[in-house]
Parts: sequence; C-alpha cells; structure tokens
Amino acid sequence: MVAKVVARGYHLLAVPHGRARIAGSWLLDLVLPRQTVQLGMVSGAEVPLASTVPEHPPGVSAPDPEPVKQA
Repeated sequence: MVAKVVARGYHLLAVPHGRARIAGSWLLDLVLPRQTVQLGMVSGAEVPLASTVPEHPPGVSAPDPEPVKQA
C-alpha cells in the first residue's frame, strides 16, 4: 500500500497539468465501488468463421489486389 501511494504521488508530481482532476479521480476510485460494464455479445451463429478471411464471409469473393506498379 505504501509503494502504491509513493508511486501515485510521484506520477502526480510528474504531470504538468490537471493534477487536481487526476487526484480527484484517484480519490473517487478509493471511495466508490468499481464500475462494471457489460458489452453486448454477438451470438456465434451471427459470426461466419468458415472463411479464411474474416472480412469476406463465405459466398462473397474478395476483391482482386491492385497490381504493383514498377518504376
């Protein structure tokens, strides 16, 4: 715990602007519970994995690469 306080103090002094905002954020992190976030999950049936190139699902052909111009 002491090392964490020392490290945060050092980093707070190294920041040129916004020290009050950063210190306030750290104090709120100590007092309030951690926020939980739930990301929307995509069901497996909606993601076609039969293709070797994920950007091009089965049945859709990949565009031909542009030819390299030699100088």
